[in-house]
Amino acid sequence: MDFNTEYNKRLTLINKHIELFFENECKNLENFVTEPVIYSVLNGGKRIRGILTLEVAKMLGGDEEKALEFATAIEFIQAYSLVHDDLPCMDDDDYRRGKLSCHKKFGEAKGVLCGDSLLNLSYEVMLKAILTGGSGEKKAAYEIARRAGIFGMIKGQLIDIDLMSKKNISLDDVEKLIEHKTTALISAAALAGAHIANAGDKDIENIKNYAYHLGTAFQIRDDFEDEQEDKAREDAQKTPNFINILGKEKAIEKLVFHRNSAEDILKKYRNSEFLMSMNSFLFGAF
Repeated sequence: MDFNTEYNKRLTLINKHIELFFENECKNLENFVTEPVIYSVLNGGKRIRGILTLEVAKMLGGDEEKALEFATAIEFIQAYSLVHDDLPCMDDDDYRRGKLSCHKKFGEAKGVLCGDSLLNLSYEVMLKAILTGGSGEKKAAYEIARRAGIFGMIKGQLIDIDLMSKKNISLDDVEKLIEHKTTALISAAALAGAHIANAGDKDIENIKNYAYHLGTAFQIRDDFEDEQEDKAREDAQKTPNFINILGKEKAIEKLVFHRNSAEDILKKYRNSEFLMSMNSFLFGAF
């Protein structure tokens, strides 16, 4: 399998579905309503979470068309979280993927409302899918809603804010931060795919563990990618991540452990070739 070719097919599939959503569902809305939203959700990105939803569903025998709706919802939530992360009251970032962040281009108030809009659109997409779906769609929507909220991603952001003012950050602190801030939405994406495929309890548990290991490795990889940029900041050593707590060597060991653990779970499934290749694509440098 040529992974890059297959990956680009999935990336294009999700992007086109998002574009069609705005063309069909939002065609009667004024430009000042839709422009910040479209700008923020279609400004690039690897679509790892949306692809996870598609591929886990397919691996477990689910319907790709049904999974595509939830992949779109996940990407709306991911985009909203980034718009809000960039705000002056949060990370205060002027750029996102080489372009002006939403609040820098449209103003802070519109940045807040853009994030709110994307979150609400994600629920609209899922609720519409539920109206014509079954129990799997309901479970998928619940999984996403719970892990995107105060039990998951939002809790992670709050932990992150609190840790920035904490003097002594422990390994346990960082584990809890990553479990909620990063792994929660990756778990939501993967488990949504499993529920759309009406997976049994054993498969649900496998996918939950797979997503935990994938999410943890993914965050450590991001920490290494951000390291050079962080060096320019005075508070770089205070950033709550595995590199600062464990040191580079131990952080790499931890990444490799979680990468391999995720791969071991995928080996249990015959149709996991793409996800196995994605593991190599994400963590091949380690």
